Amino acid sequence: MPVKETIEKSTTQMIHDVRTPLTVLGMLHVTLQNHLAKAPEMNEELSILKAELGKIEQILAKYRADLRGQLESK
Repeated sequence: MPVKETIEKSTTQMIHDVRTPLTVLGMLHVTLQNHLAKAPEMNEELSILKAELGKIEQILAKYRADLRGQLESK
């Protein structure tokens, strides 16, 4: 298998492996938000959780875009 295909396959698998638990955490965030609707003192913590999950998603998207750009330029 050529190096480019190997790198793309490995990267795609890594991103999938990280996004799967991120998706679960995102769904848990929504569940917690619904259950804690009557506990406004938890809003800040839930906002932090959501923001941190978003940061990880952005890192993955940037990594994927950067890698694709590097592979396409070769």
